[in-house]
Amino acid sequence: MNTHPVILALETSGPLCSVALMRQDGQLFTEEKIGERIHGEEITLMILRVLSEAGIEASHLNGVAVSSGPGSFTGLRVGLSTAKGLCMALNIPLLQPSTLEGLAKEARMRTKHSGPVLAVVKARVGEWYSALYLEDNIRGVEARSITELSELIQSVKDTVLLTGPDIQSLIVEMPVLEMSVLEVPLSSKWVLQLGIEEYHSGRFANLMLAEPNYIKPVRITRPSSL
Repeated sequence: MNTHPVILALETSGPLCSVALMRQDGQLFTEEKIGERIHGEEITLMILRVLSEAGIEASHLNGVAVSSGPGSFTGLRVGLSTAKGLCMALNIPLLQPSTLEGLAKEARMRTKHSGPVLAVVKARVGEWYSALYLEDNIRGVEARSITELSELIQSVKDTVLLTGPDIQSLIVEMPVLEMSVLEVPLSSKWVLQLGIEEYHSGRFANLMLAEPNYIKPVRITRPSSL
């Protein structure tokens, strides 16, 4: 008997709004839309469509996995609040896999690369959220400048696989380094893969305390005076 948990996965850490669902028979259903600030308007409708296409009632979900970040502050808040609402209403576990870890794992699977992987996503101007995944540990999930990323790659003895979405703009600004490069887009499919692993290992997030992994402080702008 197939034992796949029925997990709903959400990816909202960037301009992509992505929903994925795996049924107990292992069949995958996804829907994705890209656009600035569409997450709040689209995510609930996308969830309903994916559930309908899969023939799954929300009450049959075993858990909800949501990309924990780093990434867009607004996108991360929309994703987590939606996931929390579903988990509270259905009394099911919340899973919060890392955005960067999902990219790194997908890059490894595509390339069979067994060495270090540097996963990055664009942050503010001149900075990239990044984490270096080694065989037995992670080196610093933080926002780094292009110079800092270059120095990090040079500090590793083995060939580093640089991966993430839209990394061509990063590569053209970096010095020539000994590394491999693979562009991997953000996707709820990678969130789903990690979410299933976390579900089986019982790594559930605390519904009351769960927050996005912003890395940097949220910038709050004051309204202009009238």
